[in-house]
Amino acid sequence: MKLTEARTAAAVFLRSIEHTGEPLRLAGDDQHVADVGWAWVFAWSTAQWFETGAGRPPVGGGPIVVVKSTRDTWMLDSATPYDDQLSAYAAEHGLEHTTSVEAADPAATLAAWLTTQLARPVTVAELATWRCREIGDWWLFEMPGLTDTMFLVRDAVVYEFHPSRRSVDEALAAAGGAG
Repeated sequence: MKLTEARTAAAVFLRSIEHTGEPLRLAGDDQHVADVGWAWVFAWSTAQWFETGAGRPPVGGGPIVVVKSTRDTWMLDSATPYDDQLSAYAAEHGLEHTTSVEAADPAATLAAWLTTQLARPVTVAELATWRCREIGDWWLFEMPGLTDTMFLVRDAVVYEFHPSRRSVDEALAAAGGAG
């Protein structure tokens, strides 16, 4: 399946979940499409977010996956690491799935995850301005400025949490680490 065909399938899927008054849109360029070998993975958000940058992308749904061989189209769950979901689907359907080489670098893992979540490129260089420290086998990233968002990163797992509602130890425990 060609990328253009997959983009059409992803757009049809996106229209099927669209709520009235809140038009949704796929990211406009191929830079926001991941090729995992057996599938294309598309970033999306509200049309307003793409046009103005105002507001936040919808919560709860992850990127849209289109399987190249079958056109099967589905949405990744935002509560589970994307690579885990892609690996599980590939295993269930006899497809070969490999983890990106960049996944070993916590900053690259977080940059890729944020790129998908925000539907805009986030680079490792951007993350160089963030506070970062190692906690056991996890890396803790703190967004600069006055934000209430932190990220725990290990292997291909990114766990987002809000320190005003959950301590780092509680977040580590929830993410599957020691806390």
